[in-house]
Amino acid sequence: MSHESLSVVLFLMMGIVTSVAMLSEWDLFWEWVLVETMIFLVIPLLLVKGSSRGSATFWSPGVVAYFSAQCAGAVLILFGLFVHSTMSAELTGSCLACAGYALKLGLFPFNFWVKLSFKEFHYMGVFISGFAQKLYIVPMVPLFYDEAICANAMYCMSLLSVLCGPILMFNASEVKVVLSHLSLSFTGTLMLCSYCGLHVTYVYGAIYCLSVFFMAAILLNSNCKDVKDLGSKVPLHYKIGFLCLMISMSGHPLSVDFVMKEKMLELLGWEAGATVSIAIVVVGSLINLLSWVRLMVFATKGVEKALAFSGSPIQNLFNIICVILSLFSGFAFGIITT
Repeated sequence: MSHESLSVVLFLMMGIVTSVAMLSEWDLFWEWVLVETMIFLVIPLLLVKGSSRGSATFWSPGVVAYFSAQCAGAVLILFGLFVHSTMSAELTGSCLACAGYALKLGLFPFNFWVKLSFKEFHYMGVFISGFAQKLYIVPMVPLFYDEAICANAMYCMSLLSVLCGPILMFNASEVKVVLSHLSLSFTGTLMLCSYCGLHVTYVYGAIYCLSVFFMAAILLNSNCKDVKDLGSKVPLHYKIGFLCLMISMSGHPLSVDFVMKEKMLELLGWEAGATVSIAIVVVGSLINLLSWVRLMVFATKGVEKALAFSGSPIQNLFNIICVILSLFSGFAFGIITT
């Protein structure tokens, strides 16, 4: 088994245990222990392996940055839990915990480690660290919203992440850098989902992560480095599915991203103080659309040859699943969250 597959299997195993703990409403401390164990166990499996020229070591700058950010965030959260539960300093404890979560999640302006780290992770490592693990961290953050200053600070950082992610993505020239900025935007949106309810958060996050998983699997088999390689290095038998995933992530009306943001805007309403939030979400969505259109210009090279099913039955099935997921993700989200 390759270390890419092993990283996914190990993460899924730990994720199942963590999910059971959350559903069983374990003590917050033990949930923290499980989440941190899951994160740190997979770190050695996230690195690019292979030739010495293209591989990363545990002491590479990006890996050190990721490890340091996760360690510092974990310490802040643990200290915040201790202060919050044992001392009469709820405000201090909540602020420390929220700062730790913002650092671990890579919310703006704590996203300094994301781009640096993702460059040295393989694509499945990018999927795990940038998307999948957020599903286990974000639901724990609202527990510290008892203080208004913490809730407002996390809300503002989430909005800035939704706006800055697409802006940075538009100027990126490397595929992994694009994914790092996509992770920033996804994290911000997922945090805003938490204000709509945990059920909505889990459903949106799971469907979006599934799309990213398929995209990461295709990129892993393509060996793409720069965005200009998307047209020539993505295999023809995956091209249609890959383009459909790109269209889905651009926020077209059938996508889960579009339906989620529409629901979010409905909940916000045109109340006093919500106008700026709505404007940021809309502008961020438009820039996200332009960013994906730019990427699709590179990826559409040779698409006419991909219309015929040229791969094996399994490859063609994989391609069809990508198309179906892209077309019906928004519909599925709407049905489940109604």
